Amino acid sequence: TRAFTLTDVRLSGPLTPNEQAADVARVLAHVSSQGAAHVVAGNFNITPFAWKFAQLQNAGLGQHATYLASWPADWPVRLALPDNVLSSETIASVRVRPGPPVGSDHRPLIADIAFVK
Repeated sequence: TRAFTLTDVRLSGPLTPNEQAADVARVLAHVSSQGAAHVVAGNFNITPFAWKFAQLQNAGLGQHATYLASWPADWPVRLALPDNVLSSETIASVRVRPGPPVGSDHRPLIADIAFVK
């Protein structure tokens, strides 16, 4: 059995950039206080192409970024990538697939995690 820390996030929305930046700083502080194996998942309210997302990747997360459109859930074509699963480099792989709509305006993400031997 392998141990890892799982952190669920929901950052402030894109219309509140100062709060969102403070949320990213809190996530980074939390992750640095945890063990080496870490998975951070949830509604980041930023796309994988945003500079705030790059801060998370530069801190050692994002070894396996998601890049799956999950919003809006009830549209035939989802337009945005706000939901992600990020991991530290001590995680060998993360396979993520979208789940079925379950009532939220976001599709759930289902992640399979494998550890380095």
